[in-house]
Parts: sequence; structure tokens; C-alpha cells
Amino acid sequence: MTNTTGTIRLPDDEEDKSEGPTSKRRALLVGISYKGDHNTWSSLDGPHEDVDRFQQLLTETYEYRLEDITVLKDSPNLPDISHPTRVNMIRELKRLVSDAAPGDTFVFLYSGHSDQKLAIEDSEEEDNQDEMIITSDEQFILDNELNDILILLPIGCSLLAILDTCHSGTLLDLPHHHCNSVYVPWQSKGTRRTLTMQNNNVRRQATDFTKSRSPDQALPSIEAIIDLQEAGDRSARPPSRIDDGASAGRSLNQRESSPASQSRANRRPRERSLFPSQPRSASPEPLFVCDGWCHRDDDPYPTVLSLSACSDLQRAWEGPNGSLTTVVCNYLNTHTHPSYRELMSHINFQLHDNALELHKYTRYQKKQATRGKGDGFDGELDNFQEPVLSSLAKLNMDEILKF
Repeated sequence: MTNTTGTIRLPDDEEDKSEGPTSKRRALLVGISYKGDHNTWSSLDGPHEDVDRFQQLLTETYEYRLEDITVLKDSPNLPDISHPTRVNMIRELKRLVSDAAPGDTFVFLYSGHSDQKLAIEDSEEEDNQDEMIITSDEQFILDNELNDILILLPIGCSLLAILDTCHSGTLLDLPHHHCNSVYVPWQSKGTRRTLTMQNNNVRRQATDFTKSRSPDQALPSIEAIIDLQEAGDRSARPPSRIDDGASAGRSLNQRESSPASQSRANRRPRERSLFPSQPRSASPEPLFVCDGWCHRDDDPYPTVLSLSACSDLQRAWEGPNGSLTTVVCNYLNTHTHPSYRELMSHINFQLHDNALELHKYTRYQKKQATRGKGDGFDGELDNFQEPVLSSLAKLNMDEILKF
């Protein structure tokens, strides 16, 4: 519980003995704009501002010391050692969690591009894809590498990764995310006859998560999916968190100027399969850890969280209202100690509103292009950004977010 000042207070005999004057608080903030002449990735306007805004949040709201915050940006005004190349990022990620001890708190912010590639050896990827962040020198860091560096923390440590990028739902390869979902009061808007790359990611029948498909492949019914799965597959899904009777839309304040948004993904279309290419043999063991029905584990774990801008199958966007980082900073500036549920509910609603405006702007630009008044816009017509909260262990969503 929180008191009226927004701070958490415990009786003296219940103070957390693991935290003391020697506890460390460190942050690594990475923003990549890809604006150099040599870059083949589309440039982004927001990542540098995201880093500056989040650094201000940490120092002014949560009283982090500047010397405990490392910033990597692909800015010509910074020395090469402060550019987010693969070598520099790996070095600083390792330094972030070096000498970790109980009571320490670590924060990692990444704002930039990401991509996916076929997961040849990783059988734990639900979408059969490995996610990876794209560094300023156009190298990549795989989700497996991020997991190896950041997750092996002692019990009593906390790490929060904020991943403001596309395909980021499981970018840290944390096992629990479906069971950390929150209720939202909108339902499926159905499949649209549009050619945007992410048409396959619309909310379908109020499910908590979706699978993608190639453009010319019909999505099977749930009955067909169950028939195709072997005995070891999950046949139970978590209860819907969507109100079947709720209105699809929410009131939206009109703005005079339309947003100019950018995707934080490469614009190459990809085909993905609904099922892994090799059939799974019958087995009593589930293939994936989290099916949405997880129970709290009594074993102690470090608190490792990732807050992602969207699911693995989706793209993240930046616009006049900013991106995920903007939403998080604006909320935490006035709600310094929210519960996980409060934070995720707010982010869901805000990103939903942002997506509605993006849909309208994309339609407007496409109409203008057909009239010879523009070049078109590689925007989004019908799909939404669904933030994902992943964790090492199932969360009590009413617990307080710790910085």
C-alpha cells in the first residue's frame, strides 16, 4: 500500500534488511536514431529524446545519481566510446550488472530498431523467431545474449528493462508474460482488407495473444488448431481479459495536426508459420513455461522484469504523443510508485489511443496519395500495439513497481 505522499513506508521491524547504504542503483540508457549516411535502417526521431527524458525521470523523480547512469547515443557530439555499437553495448550491459548483490537495483532502457530471425536451435520461442536489437553499427544483439548477460542475478536484486522497440515482447527471453496480462475493455475489430505488414496481428476473438501467418494463408479456427496439436500441446487457454460486450472504440480527442509516425522495425515483409516446421511428438510436458494459468512459485528469485512496447509479432511506433518511453515517463512523474497492474493498464489505454490516431492518419495519407497529393505513408491501418510485461517468475500484479 502507498501513503498519501506516494512513498512506501513499513514499520521499523519490517524494513527490508537486504537494502542498506551500500545497495547500488545503476541505469544504462540506449537511444539509436540511425541518422548517419551509412545507415540502411530508417531513421528515428525519438530515441535520443527518450534517453534524455528517462534520465531526467531517474535523477529528478527517483533521485538516481548522474554518475550511476550510463548513456549511449549515436550522436556526433559524443565520443566513439559512448556510441551504441555492438561492442560498446555488450561492454556496458555487463558493467551494468557487475558485482550485483542483494538489494541492488538496475534499469536498462533501449529505444531503437529491432528485428527477428528464424530460431533454428531455440525451441522455447513461441513464434519460432529469435528477436534482436540493432546496434548503431548495424550489428545485432540476440535475445539469448541479453538473457545470458542480464538475468543471472542474486536473489534480492531487481532489474527492469524498458524495451521501446518492435518485436520486443520476449526480447529478454523471460518465461512469464501471458500470466501478467491486464484487463482491457475493448474487443476484436475483425480482419481488415488492407495490405499493411501487420494485418495478421489484429486482436482475434479476444485472445490474449496471437500467432501470425503468411498473407495468403487463412487463420485456422481454434477447433482446427486443437485437432492439429499433439497430446502434449496446450489445449487450455487463459480466460479472456476482454469484455465481449464492450464497445470497440473509446472517445478520442481530435487534434488539428495529424501525427507523423515512424515504425521501429525494418520494413521488409516476413513470412511466419502458425506452427513450427517439425511436428512435435506427444508428451505430457508443455512446450512453453507460461500458458496464462501459471501459479506463484514460493522459491525466491531475483525480480527481473521487461516492459516491452509490443508483442513479438508487432511493430512499435513513435508519433506526436511519443512512444512507450514517453507514456511511461509521463505516468511515473505523477505516479511514482504504481502497482504493476496500474502501470500496465495506463500504458494499454494510452497506446490504444495513439494507435487509433495512427490509423486515421495513415488512411488520410493513403487517400492523399491516390489523389496525387502525396507519396503515401508506410503506416498502420488496423492493428494495435499491445505492451507486454514479462518476468522471471509470475508476478503479483498488485505489487509495487520498484526503482
